[in-house]
Amino acid sequence: RGSCLAGRAGQRQPLPHVRRVHRTLPTRRFALRAQQFICRATMTTTRRYVLIGSGVAAVAAAQAIREQDAQGEILCISDDPAGYYSRPGLAYYLTGEVGEKQLFPLSAEEFRYLGIQRLHAQVVKIDPQSHQLSLHNQQVIPYDRLLIATGAQAVRLHNPGTDLPGM
Repeated sequence: RGSCLAGRAGQRQPLPHVRRVHRTLPTRRFALRAQQFICRATMTTTRRYVLIGSGVAAVAAAQAIREQDAQGEILCISDDPAGYYSRPGLAYYLTGEVGEKQLFPLSAEEFRYLGIQRLHAQVVKIDPQSHQLSLHNQQVIPYDRLLIATGAQAVRLHNPGTDLPGM
């Protein structure tokens, strides 16, 4: 743990960045997967992780990335104006069981502490060949790693009253 993946091809070394996996892989095979040399102690390349979405999957992924890569740039892009909030908690908020503050498990300060940047935008195109995505405002965002964590969309009810304002 904590050592770099150095040595001759085929030499077995522990994977320092995977703490929960207790097995080894040949260095050559790992290097082919990563496509670059990785060493925490001497990492000079800052990776840019772009997460599309602002739900629990995106935030959990951002926290896991931060645990493994303290220097990487993490950008969460979402067109949801409220950002990350407890979607299941909305039912409890509507019944008055929880307050509005409890809908937001992480504050803006906690996002800054974790080094997670948030961008309110809509992704309109992903170009995996050039590792770039385009936003609705024509801005182009390059990335090293991309996660699409947009979640699901609720099925609209077609009951009387669902078309009223505020519903």
